[in-house]
Amino acid sequence: MKRIVLNNGLKLIMKRRSHIKTVAMTVAVKAGTVNENEKNNGVAHFVEHMLFKGTKKYSQEELMEIVQSSGGIFDAITQKTYTKYEINIRHNFVNTGLDVLHDMLFNSVFGDASVNKEKGVILEEIKQQINDPFILIRVLFEREINTENPLGLCILGTEKTIKNITQTELYSFYKKYYVPNNMVLTIVGNINYEDIERKVRELFGKNKENKSDEQPKFRLKTTIDKHESELKKEGLKQTHIVIGWRAPTIFDNKKHAMEIITSILGKNMNSMLSTKFINELGIAYNIGAEFNDKEGYCFCNLAVSPQNTNLAKNVLLKLIKNLIRNGITNEELESTKNYLKGINAYYQELNKTLSEQYSIAELFTKTEEVESYDKNIDSVTVKKVNEVIRRFINVNNYIMIILKPSESNERERISI
Repeated sequence: MKRIVLNNGLKLIMKRRSHIKTVAMTVAVKAGTVNENEKNNGVAHFVEHMLFKGTKKYSQEELMEIVQSSGGIFDAITQKTYTKYEINIRHNFVNTGLDVLHDMLFNSVFGDASVNKEKGVILEEIKQQINDPFILIRVLFEREINTENPLGLCILGTEKTIKNITQTELYSFYKKYYVPNNMVLTIVGNINYEDIERKVRELFGKNKENKSDEQPKFRLKTTIDKHESELKKEGLKQTHIVIGWRAPTIFDNKKHAMEIITSILGKNMNSMLSTKFINELGIAYNIGAEFNDKEGYCFCNLAVSPQNTNLAKNVLLKLIKNLIRNGITNEELESTKNYLKGINAYYQELNKTLSEQYSIAELFTKTEEVESYDKNIDSVTVKKVNEVIRRFINVNNYIMIILKPSESNERERISI
């Protein structure tokens, strides 16, 4: 892995894989929902959409055709704390991919007609989010655990904010945050370091940095008060339950222990939730657990038939209580470490995911964290895991969201 920092602050990460015929290019921009407020909520995601709608050099159709005819595909996603753009392309078209990526990032055209048309697309995306209980309950959980900061806002925005966002607001956000010193460019695959550096300096080196510190400053609450919400939604066939807590952030060395904890709870095949709800009780199919170190939370989730709601809730709380009281064993720890290292090794074999890992790590900490993942996981002890469990997991203070089917005579009571 090779790192270069351009004079304008752009960080370039390169990894040569000469045996692979493709190249993955990822740009991570430190801009997302966290840079918004209640009035312009959804602007970061809206900007992501607009970067595919044409540049000063290429129309929308030309962008798509150039990448597709070069054996490539586009991808992009907006998160609460960053936005990511990717082009995966055949190695002999890497310069073409860089040219397109640069033009999108720095020369996109926010035409009024395109903006108005895209509003309709995003409004449909919001409706889809409300209709999907797996997404909806997460949105509701994130809103509740982050009532004190912008992380509680919805990534897509609301119908009201999207309808009211102007072309000027979108373009201002774009010019403010889409600057070289707020970006990491990662290129992984069959490349030549010298050729890539020359091309990147030629394209990206001419863009000016923005030295003003515009990143939001706030502290996440280290503890939360107990909160339970029961909501009803028309059309559901299952009850969806989420329970969650504050968790270490990406800057905290406790994050590796928390990753192990969430795997034991609900990510691997013999997790606590799988064993209890699927194998023993037979009352669930979809279960899981997640740890978000960028936003500092973790949760468990499951879906059951409405008649099993109370049973599921009680069993879930009992599982959590037993985890706190008993902790984990050496056998569970070693098994989970091997599982996590195996999954990570699989992802790192793919240009796309390794490029993504590099860019996001460099955006927040350092790319070396990707390289030292196995070492960091292996360094976690049973004592450390059990300390982190007692520090963050609590059966007296948690956020629980229960999303139930509504009766035919009840009105839907959910808004985001």
